Amino acid sequence: MSHCTIDWTALGTWAIAFLTFLTLIKVAQYVAATNKLVGLAQKQNEASIAPFIAFFRDSDGDDKLINQGNGPALNIRYALHGKGMHPKDPISSSLAPTNFITLPELAQYYNGWDHKLGLELVYESLSQTVYFTNYQWDHDAERLVATYRQWTEEDRPSVRL
Repeated sequence: MSHCTIDWTALGTWAIAFLTFLTLIKVAQYVAATNKLVGLAQKQNEASIAPFIAFFRDSDGDDKLINQGNGPALNIRYALHGKGMHPKDPISSSLAPTNFITLPELAQYYNGWDHKLGLELVYESLSQTVYFTNYQWDHDAERLVATYRQWTEEDRPSVRL
């Protein structure tokens, strides 16, 4: 009769190695999930402090920009398209939420939005994320249309920071 001997030390070593490998896989999964949560939290935080600058003409006919976002807008610049106007130096270092600034020089370029001029605004949030708002007149709908989004490297607006 042959005796089969089991090397319990070797078996235990293999079991520990296998359990360590499984633990490593689980830790990697938790790290990936945590990184995803951190990214989502950063996006949520940015959304909570994002500025949004809107153009409007008040009842006196003055052209104004108002910050309708949740956080201040920094380093605000603008350019007009269609009249050969070059980007302006920053018109304001900051614009707090619900505050506005008057742009008297726009009146000389705009006699209403019934032509193919566009207004482009570029500004930053507190986290230095760059946003831009672009206004164009939609001739078919006969209304002013705004496009708002974060700046990406693929964007090539005429206003350069």
